[in-house]
Amino acid sequence: MWLPYCLLGFVSIAQLVLGTNAAYVRPSPDLLCPYDAEQGSFLKEVREHATGASASCSSCVSVRTNIDQDTLRSINYFKSKFKKSDNDQDVLVQKLFRHLLQTSLPPNVLKAWVTELASIIRQQQGTSKSRTSIVYGIHTLLLARSRQSELADEIRAKLSEIKGVMCPPREPLTVLHEWLQELCNPAGGLSDDFRSWDFLKPMLMHHPELVELYNSARNYKSTPPAHLNKVVNLVFAQSSKHICAQTRIVLIALLFHLMYTDVPSVNRHVSASVTSLASNPGGQFFLFEHETTLVMKLLADYNSDYPGAPRPNGRTTILTRGPPRINVRLSA
Repeated sequence: MWLPYCLLGFVSIAQLVLGTNAAYVRPSPDLLCPYDAEQGSFLKEVREHATGASASCSSCVSVRTNIDQDTLRSINYFKSKFKKSDNDQDVLVQKLFRHLLQTSLPPNVLKAWVTELASIIRQQQGTSKSRTSIVYGIHTLLLARSRQSELADEIRAKLSEIKGVMCPPREPLTVLHEWLQELCNPAGGLSDDFRSWDFLKPMLMHHPELVELYNSARNYKSTPPAHLNKVVNLVFAQSSKHICAQTRIVLIALLFHLMYTDVPSVNRHVSASVTSLASNPGGQFFLFEHETTLVMKLLADYNSDYPGAPRPNGRTTILTRGPPRINVRLSA
């Protein structure tokens, strides 16, 4: 999901009908996720290709009478298609979470989905990257439903369970692939890919807030980028329910690169913002445990004189390069 070739962007919102448990779907505000808005609708795909509801929904046993047939059919379709092809798994996961995050589904339906997704993780179905995508998607669901305490508690419990499967004890110097490294080994810092500007830069192109931050940094030669605090507050606010978990990692990686530019005043200002994010004065920010650990690691490396402390891969003169284009239409 949202891996090297997937770009950050706004996604369109459709009004859908899903059985009796979700008779009316209210449009939500723009969801800042690295989804491709043109990849299609999960629910439309289910309607076109699913053949019927199945009794194999393991999460629905105790609440079967409260789960409508369309939900059962959707869960079974996802599980069946997920097993068939590794090549399609990332896109399928993207479509599913776009549906779950943009649709006003009742808690019992979301609980059923989270339990089924946790089962996929436990059974280690699919590729490591597709399973990582699922875990990030569940983190995003928790952000979106954090005010629904009972549902949020159940999601947290499932996350704790599946992270134990995804993140078993490893050798301290083990380097994992992008996204999984940031999730499972944040004390080791960013993955090699995220420390590469060429890898990160395309991810900014479809995200107006991050592009604006990038541009404000490269356009200041003596004054710190004024847009920085606004973006950090937006993404890590206590109520950041329209921000995907992957977007938060992308911003942390961008802050890392902005601490090592060819303009010292920018570096100092960004490092001060990262320090504030790590210390979280007054509890104004919300960070997951792996995000806090990652931010603190990046800050420790920045302040370290150790020659082997991780730094961006390659040259980091990003303030002298042309800005990325914004390939989205902004709504008024």
